[in-house]
Amino acid sequence: CDVTGFCDTYNVTDHVASVPRSPQRRIFIIGDPSDINTRFKYQQAFADKLVAAGHEVTLIEGEAQGPQRHGLTHMANRTLGWCNAGYDNQRIAALVRSNALALRAPKPKPATGTPASAGSTGDTP
Repeated sequence: CDVTGFCDTYNVTDHVASVPRSPQRRIFIIGDPSDINTRFKYQQAFADKLVAAGHEVTLIEGEAQGPQRHGLTHMANRTLGWCNAGYDNQRIAALVRSNALALRAPKPKPATGTPASAGSTGDTP
């Protein structure tokens, strides 16, 4: 049984062959080395098997939330945003490692003829 009490576990590394390959897909695996639910060495093994099967994989050490150091939804959602913004894998990995905040929407441009400082809050995106 695992730390959650489940005895019928699913090992993703046993199912890599069923993951369809796509040249457009980037796979990010984010794990916390302090995670007591899913050990980082197993996430590394999964990443290695995916790479061996021809997938583009980036394994990143992130800072998880919760007492088991397993919660990484906050980083998964941010990673999705950074992918959609066109960031490359190395930049995304650096942002995850630094626990960076999510993207903010850019401010609308001032109307034609309006000084750029009008209505400015001084906040930069």
